[in-house]
Amino acid sequence: ILMGNNITLTVDVLKDNVSMEIMNINETKSAGKLIVEVFIKDSKNNTVNDGFIIFKINGKTIKEQYNSSKTLKVAVVDGCAKLSYNLYNFDNKTVLGCGVYNLEVKYISENYNTQSANKTLNLVKTKLGDNQLGPIRVKVNENAKIKMTLTDEFGNFLKGENTVIIRINGRTQIRQEIKNGKLDVILDTANFSAKKYTINMAISSNNRYEDVYRIPTTLTIIKRNAILNIDN
Repeated sequence: ILMGNNITLTVDVLKDNVSMEIMNINETKSAGKLIVEVFIKDSKNNTVNDGFIIFKINGKTIKEQYNSSKTLKVAVVDGCAKLSYNLYNFDNKTVLGCGVYNLEVKYISENYNTQSANKTLNLVKTKLGDNQLGPIRVKVNENAKIKMTLTDEFGNFLKGENTVIIRINGRTQIRQEIKNGKLDVILDTANFSAKKYTINMAISSNNRYEDVYRIPTTLTIIKRNAILNIDN
C-alpha cells in the first residue's frame, strides 16, 4: 500500500472542429449592401454560440464601417453570424467594380479550431441616382456654368472617375473626365444668340456604374437691357 504520494496528471483539452455553411448572399451592387449569413456547427452537429467571423474580399479584410483601422468582427450567436455591410465604404479611393470576387469567411474562437471557407461573390453595376439639372438662364455674351455633385442610386457621391458629355441642341460642348462625382464646367455660350436651347448631359458607363444617357434641361439666353444716356 502506497500512502502519501502525490500523483500529477496532465490533461490535454483539445479544441473541437467546426463546420461552416455560407448562405443567403444577396445579389450585390458594386456600391450596395452585402448581406451574408454564415451558419456554424460543431463536430456533433450542435449550433455554436461562441467566437466571431471576419470577412475578406479577394484577400482584403473588411474593416469597420466608421473605423477603417479596425477589422470588422461579426459575433456568432445561436450558430449564425450575419454580415450586413455597405460596400461603398470598402475602399476609400474607389467603388469595387462589377465582376467575380472571392469572399473568404474565417471563424475564430478560443474554444474551437479556426476554420475558413470561401464563396464566389458576384457584383453588378450600381445605377446612378436621380441627378437633375435645373433650368439655366444667362445673358447674351455670358458663358453658362454647371456645378453639381453626382450621386448613385443609394444617395452616395460617385467614387472614382466618370466621363461626362454635355450637348447643346445635339452638338457636343463638353466631354470631360470628372472625379468623385464633382462636376464644375463652363459652357462656351458667349456667342450664342438670345433664345432657348436644349441641354442634354450623359454620364458614360464604367466597370462600377451604369450609364445615364440623358439628363435634360434648358438653357435660355436673354437679351441685355439697353442703357440710354441723354445729353442736354
